[in-house]
Amino acid sequence: MTPDDRRIRRTLALAAAAAAILLVAAAPAPAAAAAASGMGIGVLSVDGVLQENITLPVAGTYYLGLATDDASSFVNASVTYNGSLLAQDNRTGSAAAAVSLPAGNYTVSLAGRGRAALAWDFTNGSLREFPDNQTLVAFLRPSGPRLRVTVALGDARSLSLSVYDAGLRFVGNETVTASGSADFVLPSARADAAYLLATVTAGNPGGRFGLSWSASSPPPAFSLDPWLAAFLWILVPVAVAALLFLLVRRARIRRGMGP
Repeated sequence: MTPDDRRIRRTLALAAAAAAILLVAAAPAPAAAAAASGMGIGVLSVDGVLQENITLPVAGTYYLGLATDDASSFVNASVTYNGSLLAQDNRTGSAAAAVSLPAGNYTVSLAGRGRAALAWDFTNGSLREFPDNQTLVAFLRPSGPRLRVTVALGDARSLSLSVYDAGLRFVGNETVTASGSADFVLPSARADAAYLLATVTAGNPGGRFGLSWSASSPPPAFSLDPWLAAFLWILVPVAVAALLFLLVRRARIRRGMGP
């Protein structure tokens, strides 16, 4: 091979390398993972740091709920919209704060130890329609621990309902395959709020389903009026004494001992 041949090969190799570098530089960057779409997000557990992306298709009032299991723990949460901070809270114990959010892409950032949810305002339990292709995370304000969720399946064939109490602790799950209702019982100490997660497990991507809910308290335990209780407290011993007197008297008469 002549020196000229070597120079030509070296030049071609350098040209090929340069072309490869240019192609890599011009290639589009890999697309970021798409955010989950739904009316709310949760329930999220954090022990350290956690970040979740979500697309809210519906603008409205949402509740940022936080909960911890003990007084030494805390959860710090922030909700950013296209880089702008729209909500932030730091809690020990359990609480939920209302925030008005536009539709769009969000990042929920958590730090600490506990649980969190961003839940759509469903404090009015009247019938509402929801899309089959999005998970619903809803915030409820029940008036008692007995919660009934009524379902109109519509196009859906199967709907999974999960309920959490005010402390974002799991209460129960029901899979509904026909329009009707599902009942849940909240712990009395944590029944002032609830979170409902509804997911269509079999349905029409373009369909809709309906939900409503109601709550009630258990019937009050039987209790006597104080005056009635005092009256019975006196009457019962007197009645027992009178009955004993009559029995003794009858026995004496039968024996011929006279009254």
